Amino acid sequence: MKLYIVRHGEAPKGASAGSPDATRPLTNRGEEDVAAMGKFLGRVDGRVRQILASPLARAQKTGEILASFLGDGVQLKQTDNLAPGFRSRPLLDEISGLSAEPSIVLVGHQPDLSILLSSLIGGGTPGSIGFVPGAAAAVEYDPGSRVGKSTLLWFLSPETARRIDSQ
Repeated sequence: MKLYIVRHGEAPKGASAGSPDATRPLTNRGEEDVAAMGKFLGRVDGRVRQILASPLARAQKTGEILASFLGDGVQLKQTDNLAPGFRSRPLLDEISGLSAEPSIVLVGHQPDLSILLSSLIGGGTPGSIGFVPGAAAAVEYDPGSRVGKSTLLWFLSPETARRIDSQ
């Protein structure tokens, strides 16, 4: 199965006065970056039918935008297993329950996505992978394999997705 690990698009820095962090929206730039990544994902994989996203507003909006480029029948599911501070094991258990899906998009936050990607491809050694807002990584993942045995297929920024799309 392919996992597409996507950081939510750019959001305003810090919570606005009287507005909690969970409700921060995407900026216009954030929406444009996510749209570029959605176009790219739609071109490289037409088999995505499931998007799992953090319950925070910016991740949900990112999931909605991505879904709009991935074709009919794509379901966006909110999961606490991608909320800030999540643990990899419950998320991987949830993914295992979707093992019939050939491709799944995960939308979350930093530094959690960096830790998840590091554990999938590096065996649990937390690393510092620079997920800029709207960036995505593709991983070949076998739910039956051990952590650290996944293969990183690619990792790109929204700017790179834009450049590829313009060719």
